[in-house]
Amino acid sequence: MMREAYHTHYVTHWVDETQQLLETRWHPATERMGELDFRYEMEEWLRITQKLSITRIYDHCVQFLYPISIEEQTYMAQLLNPGWIAAGVKRYAHIMPQELVSNLSADQMFQKFYDMNLPNQFVIRHFAEQEQEQAWKWLLG
Repeated sequence: MMREAYHTHYVTHWVDETQQLLETRWHPATERMGELDFRYEMEEWLRITQKLSITRIYDHCVQFLYPISIEEQTYMAQLLNPGWIAAGVKRYAHIMPQELVSNLSADQMFQKFYDMNLPNQFVIRHFAEQEQEQAWKWLLG
């Protein structure tokens, strides 16, 4: 059963502790997010994941509108990747608008995670918004 674990005007995180699942939904307000807000939300995301022993993340980014700079991509990878691995994350489903899926290679946005070459790297899969059912099946499978 899902319950809300965290909410700001940028994001809402729900948790299903029996499934060790975190569902993250980003809001259109991310368009007005600043760098400090971005970093704060990434740190909270990691904190929640670690606190709740999450193994699966469903990241709904269809309304995520903040442009992540190259430096912020590196920051995000260096913060989240080792933290999520240590927390036991195994699968990460990334839901994006269809036009982004078709313009990205399978793991382009998260290549920095893979480039770190850390042991026990979790699997990242990208899905179009229309593929949410397949994303859930994969995530829970």
